[in-house]
This record gives sequence, C-alpha cells and structure tokens, in this order.
Amino acid sequence: MTRFLHAAVMLLTIVTLAGCGGASGSAIKVKGTLVQNGKPLQPAPHEDDTVNILLSPADKGQKLEQISALFNHADGTFEFKGRQNAGVVPGEYRVLVSYIPYKGEGNDVLKDQFSYENSTLKYTVTNDKVQEIVIDVGKRSVTSK
Repeated sequence: MTRFLHAAVMLLTIVTLAGCGGASGSAIKVKGTLVQNGKPLQPAPHEDDTVNILLSPADKGQKLEQISALFNHADGTFEFKGRQNAGVVPGEYRVLVSYIPYKGEGNDVLKDQFSYENSTLKYTVTNDKVQEIVIDVGKRSVTSK
C-alpha cells in the first residue's frame, strides 16, 4: 500500500510540475529603449559597462518574480526574456535601472535614483503579447511606444 501511495504522490508531483510550464503561455514579450531626455544615454555605455534594467513586483504581496533585461550597448535597446525565455507575466512592476562604468569605481552614473530603494518608475505589463516601452531616466518616466 505504501508503494502505491508513494507512486501516486510522485506521479501527482510530476504532473503538477509539468503543468507549471503552462503559465508561460500567458507571458508577454516586453522590449524597449533606454534614453535620457529623449536622446541616447550620456555618457554612452561602453560594452564593458554594466547597465541593469529590472522589473520588480510593485507590491511585495504579488506572486511575480523580479526580471532582468538583456541590454544592447550598441543601440540602447533592451528586452525582458523572463525565466527560461518565457516572457513576462502580466502585472504591475517597479522599474529599476543602474549604470556602472567598468572603470572599477563602482558608482552608479544615475546616482541610485532608480535603485530598489529610490525608484518611482512603474510599468504595468498588460495582456498584449508584445509591448514596447521607453524608459527615460532624464524625464523619470516609462511610456508605451
């Protein structure tokens, strides 16, 4: 009897875990451009600089994960791919941005204005399958394109 119960629990666990991947079907592609007062970021990030753009749940009670974007230094664009490239789950997020030059100084060019503690930028990921946004650190805004 215990073997049967153990096998049933294992089967239920496998089915449940396999079902978790289904939620990614509702995930959304979010991409955009990072600018400063409508123009490319200055000083322009070099390939060795670290530019982090994150979506963090706006409310700690939300069951959303923090997601990091892939940043393209050449043109200032970014894309949130989400866990296992499944996209972003709809919900309200805070937008966090940091830009640290490779020089080794470790100081954020944006002076921590958009850190977890300080950022007031928010973006709501809707059910639209593809969304394009502009994060303007000069104007302190996030807008849909």
